[in-house]
Amino acid sequence: MKKLLSFLVLSSIIIPVLVAAQAPVDGCDITHDFSHLTNISCPDSGEYCAFDDANHDCGMCCLLNTIETITDWIFVILITLVVLMVLWGGINIVTAGSDPAKVQAGRTYIIYAAVGLAVAFLSRAIPAVVTSLLGA
Repeated sequence: MKKLLSFLVLSSIIIPVLVAAQAPVDGCDITHDFSHLTNISCPDSGEYCAFDDANHDCGMCCLLNTIETITDWIFVILITLVVLMVLWGGINIVTAGSDPAKVQAGRTYIIYAAVGLAVAFLSRAIPAVVTSLLGA
């Protein structure tokens, strides 16, 4: 009960401070190249896109830029995990000796790594799917 009470007190103090500290967003920095899109107009990579810009569809550009950035990070994290799982599976197989359970565990790690690799490559397709769904 004491932990719950201290959590409620801390959250009633911290959450309003965090919400009040948020500045309104009026645009975003475009970090990806969207020149291939035909239905929306985005600024070049490295430029700032303000939501009140009459020449560009900045809301859509910022959304697509955020999705691209998130999927880039997901891809990097998954590839790192795949490499670690393949190494761990290989170590299990090499150090198994005559223990078939360790060999099977190593194979399982490598199979899971292959599934993770497929998911990583599918994550790279998410921006294209979102773009086609939005009609851009």
